Amino acid sequence: MNSLIEVDEKVVDRQESERKAQICIHIAQALKTKHLTQVAAAQILGIDQAKVSRITRGKYHGVSETKLLVMLAKLGRPVRIQVGPLTEQEEQILLTFE
Repeated sequence: MNSLIEVDEKVVDRQESERKAQICIHIAQALKTKHLTQVAAAQILGIDQAKVSRITRGKYHGVSETKLLVMLAKLGRPVRIQVGPLTEQEEQILLTFE
C-alpha cells in the first residue's frame, strides 16, 4: 500500500511541476507582450527582480502554484481552473489560459 501512495505522490508532484512550468511560460509571455522590464514587473508583482528573473527562466522552486497564479492575474492574464476527474483512474487540475 505504501508503494501505491508513493507512486500517487510522484504523479501529483509531476503534474504540479508541469502546471507551474506552464504558468511560468505564460508569465514570461505576459511580460514580453506588455514590454515590461524585470524591474517594472517586480514592482507590479510585489517581488524582487531576481525572483522575476528566476520565474521567467522556469526556476519556480520555492514558489507556490497559487502565488504563480496570483502573479499571472496581476499581469492581466485570466486563468480558468477546472478540478475534477479526467479519467476514472486519475484526477487532475486543468488550467486554461485565455
